[in-house]
Amino acid sequence: MRSVLVIVEGAAHQARPELEGQTPLQLARGVNWSAAAHEGRTGWINWTRSGVPRRAETALAMMLGASEAEA
Repeated sequence: MRSVLVIVEGAAHQARPELEGQTPLQLARGVNWSAAAHEGRTGWINWTRSGVPRRAETALAMMLGASEAEA
């Protein structure tokens, strides 16, 4: 079995008023993305610490197993 992890940073953020109350991912009109989302698993991770968002690079390093100090 093969697995693929695709991280589309920023695409599934919270709904935004300037995007008609949708996320960037909801507005995307990609047939292949829709099929991949339907066939696989999707999710959203809120990587904040005391209400302050972490940098994308830090969150990615932590997702791949680095400790917070290393990230």
